[in-house]
Amino acid sequence: MNAAPVSRRARPAKAPLSREVVIRTGLRILDTDGPAALTMRRVAQELDTGAASLYVYVAHRDDLMTGMLDHVLSTVTTPTDGDWRQRLTAVVENTIEALGKHAGLAPHAFGRLPATEHALGLIEQLLALLREGGLDPATATWAVDLIHRHITAEAAERAACDVEGGTEADDIAERFAELPAERYPTIVALRAQMTAGGDARARWALRALLSGIIATPADAVTGVDQPGTAERRPVVGGPIRPASESEIPVLQEIEQRAGAPFAEVGMTAVAEDEPPQADTLREYIAAERAWVWPDDTGRPIGYLVLGLVDGQPHIDQVSVDPAHAGLRLGKRLIDHAVHWAKDRGLHEITLTTFTEVPWNGPYYERLGFTYIPAADETPELRAIRAAEIAHGLDEWPRACMRVDLATWVDG
Repeated sequence: MNAAPVSRRARPAKAPLSREVVIRTGLRILDTDGPAALTMRRVAQELDTGAASLYVYVAHRDDLMTGMLDHVLSTVTTPTDGDWRQRLTAVVENTIEALGKHAGLAPHAFGRLPATEHALGLIEQLLALLREGGLDPATATWAVDLIHRHITAEAAERAACDVEGGTEADDIAERFAELPAERYPTIVALRAQMTAGGDARARWALRALLSGIIATPADAVTGVDQPGTAERRPVVGGPIRPASESEIPVLQEIEQRAGAPFAEVGMTAVAEDEPPQADTLREYIAAERAWVWPDDTGRPIGYLVLGLVDGQPHIDQVSVDPAHAGLRLGKRLIDHAVHWAKDRGLHEITLTTFTEVPWNGPYYERLGFTYIPAADETPELRAIRAAEIAHGLDEWPRACMRVDLATWVDG
């Protein structure tokens, strides 16, 4: 006896379709059975519907892959700790890890212009961090292309290894073991190193990539200044931090090195002048008005000490090791002093400088400082100028300068 037909109304209700449901289903198929199994028909079967109904939510398989890619990118965590380079490294590594769990997504991303929400969000993060690190606009945008290729290539390799259930290094090692040494002597000699390293090798690759980007501004290969490169250069080390007493000898060494170029313009007495006394630097450090820019090892390569003159901040000294000239480290140190002053409700910063030395008065003018007429100098500024004259510094033209903090431009 035939069973009574089951009414459609008696069947369990299907979950309503949406783009999100279709994308999650496609991702599950991709992870379970691989890219070859991902078809619109297969997704429809999983959702107990017809393939035609999916086109309301995704235009075609390529659109489905794009949606799956964006969904995975939405899971990438955004780091908040560390300097710009540490955060950029974390973003890249987190993205590689996320994409590497899903075979086929990284190749889909390779060579495509980012157009979805989280793909654009990734590019925004990378660009912002590179600009924070001091890269000029042209170099930052070129660097993002290179970093994006690294992400997709590394993620594709990881995903392929997971799918194949082994490591590419094992396959390569077996192939290298069979090579004739007379034909490939260098490969055979280095075959163990060529397949070694693992995670350390991946970390080295990213570090080498970033170091190369930092050391190679766009205009270095074009021979033409790119827009913004005259004002911004890639930096090393950082970020700015308070100076410590143990670093006083290093600060004095920086001062001596920074003074050396004065001899090249005939100012030998300035070049040979003694650096600030240890007790003087110790007072700035105790007052929490001494900051350094460290290199990648943590050793200071530039410093700024800030005094108070007539109740307003006064840059008593800002110096950068000439070996790191051109990286705008002095500007960054002054930026920090400006923010310190603004946070305390102060309205200007002053300094004294040589008016005709290119890296003194003319440089500060480009930053926005203006000369203070002698008649307008405040009592304590006049006292500073008197001390400089007594020290013999006025053998070359020298003057006071000021900048209104409301007009200051960072970067």
